[in-house]
Amino acid sequence: MKKIKLLLTYILVLTTFFTSVVPVYAKQQNKELKEPKISAKTAVVMDAQTGQVLYNKKMNKIKYPASLTKLMTVLLAIENCELNEKVKFSVEAAYGIEPGSSSIGIMPNEILTVEQCLYGMMLESANEVCSAIAEHISGSVEEFAELMNKRAEELGCKNTHFTNANGLHNDNHYTTAYDLALILKQALSYPEFRKVASTRNSRIPKTNLNPARELWNHHKMIKYPSGTYSIAPLTVTSGKTAYTTKAKTCLSTSATNGDMELICIVMDDAGVAVYTDTKALFEYAFEKYEHAYPLQSYETMPTEDTNLIAHNFFLLLDPDRIDLSVNKDYMVTIPKDADMSELTTVVTKSIDEQTKTLGTIDILYQNQKIGSTSIDYKDFMAPPITVAKPKTEDNFRTIVDKIPKRILIMGIAFVIFFILFIFFIFYWNLSRKRRSLRFYNKKYIKKKHFD
Repeated sequence: MKKIKLLLTYILVLTTFFTSVVPVYAKQQNKELKEPKISAKTAVVMDAQTGQVLYNKKMNKIKYPASLTKLMTVLLAIENCELNEKVKFSVEAAYGIEPGSSSIGIMPNEILTVEQCLYGMMLESANEVCSAIAEHISGSVEEFAELMNKRAEELGCKNTHFTNANGLHNDNHYTTAYDLALILKQALSYPEFRKVASTRNSRIPKTNLNPARELWNHHKMIKYPSGTYSIAPLTVTSGKTAYTTKAKTCLSTSATNGDMELICIVMDDAGVAVYTDTKALFEYAFEKYEHAYPLQSYETMPTEDTNLIAHNFFLLLDPDRIDLSVNKDYMVTIPKDADMSELTTVVTKSIDEQTKTLGTIDILYQNQKIGSTSIDYKDFMAPPITVAKPKTEDNFRTIVDKIPKRILIMGIAFVIFFILFIFFIFYWNLSRKRRSLRFYNKKYIKKKHFD
């Protein structure tokens, strides 16, 4: 408890310290950029690294995702399977999809690896492959949908509900542009996803029931990197198309420019407008925003508890030392022409002894929270009693402190009595000698007088 109270005291000092050291960046004078006008009914641009929303057009409005559903299916396949696992297609998986919907012609009892299934889902949007993956992981599509919903909740999705693994229309199967961006952000953390989702074309070798298949990515920015819809010099790192008559055209894309990677989701759009909208949004966001590292100039210092540690009140142990640290590489996304006087920090006390965190630092721009990171600490406990060594100057005091008061008083009284007794004996012996000397002198003097 003493340590926790001590940490609470230190955090008050830290609040003043942290809020006073926000670095100053050179303000850039850029022309005013206006948000592009797009035809999509909902859209979002998110920084794939910081998670900050850089553009928002009704991003939380519920929409039908169509085949953008497959982002979650692929994510769960990567998280729950090995790439070389064998997937055997059931009759229900092979034939239980809507006639005429996207497919690669899988037959019942045909076997693919999980990796081949990933390419089938992302490149050709194969609906039967999604059903087979669902059965492979959860035993049924219905159980897999529950897993999808659970994972979506874990990722922070607030307006999402899945009923199937492929996105074929169901009135209760819905999500939002923002929630899909959260799912794609997580998927991008896996190299396996990046490899598959950025592939232009792939080939599934001959299987037990079918000859080899050629797969092509339907995302035009990937399929035709130098064509009409190219966003060069940006590099597309993933892409997924989607369409149903009720969902209209939807598109998910991620792209990099230097050290920045952005996610763009557009929903309820019209035909190829998804590409012009995506391109306009990327150009706007990459031109307007940049990364900043507001904690790089922060200084942290160790703190000490100079009070007596209660391990053993007789021994003055070494002080309890607490080392503080923050992630100086913590990154936020800000406008390139940002006024850095409007970039501030706020420290919130929240001690967690399990994770060794003292609290959080919230990064604010124009009084809006744009990021948050923890204040971490390490403490060095005082040594055990068996190895604790008292300080030299405290030896007498520590010895005295160990003696009960009653015994101490009796001991002092005994010492005083003993000293008095010795003094009495000494005085008595001295008195005897004096009497003897007087007697001798008297006798000697008389004898000499008579002689």
